[in-house]
Amino acid sequence: MGIENLNRVFNPKRIAVIGASDREGSIGSKIFSNLKVSGYEGELFPVNPFRQTVQGIPAYPSVSKIPCEIDLAIIATPAHTVPQVAEECGKAGVAGAIIISAGLRETGENGSDLEKQLLEHQKKYGIRIIGPNSLGVIRPKINLHATFADKQARPGKIAFISQSAALCASALDWASEAQVG
Repeated sequence: MGIENLNRVFNPKRIAVIGASDREGSIGSKIFSNLKVSGYEGELFPVNPFRQTVQGIPAYPSVSKIPCEIDLAIIATPAHTVPQVAEECGKAGVAGAIIISAGLRETGENGSDLEKQLLEHQKKYGIRIIGPNSLGVIRPKINLHATFADKQARPGKIAFISQSAALCASALDWASEAQVG
């Protein structure tokens, strides 16, 4: 697990959004839409086993069915599916995953068991993981808006890292109003 996987996570050429959706108001729909409208220039692959297309783009039933290697998977599925999805990503050679899904360790014993399974797959396959229960990642320099946040960050010279999605969303709101990047 070297620095090259981090480069693929923060400078992805191909992103799979697992849990992408057309359903208005869903996290998967918001993330996929944000990636599309932000000007991200890489390839986007919606993954949804129940849809032929998502937001007008052909969908795949699983990450293993995508015909090329994926740099970054964004996982926005129910908590009980996260370990299985992470294992599938590992088998497919995905470099990293942003796990938006909540409901793991923070929910008690069952969630802790799910998170242990997730970490076993992470170690076995060397997947870099951001999350779980993550807002996502924004990199204005490359037009990457891999979150469900309403505001896009402006390009600039400030980096902001937060464990709290609420704090990050508030900072994005402030930065947008103040035109700070």
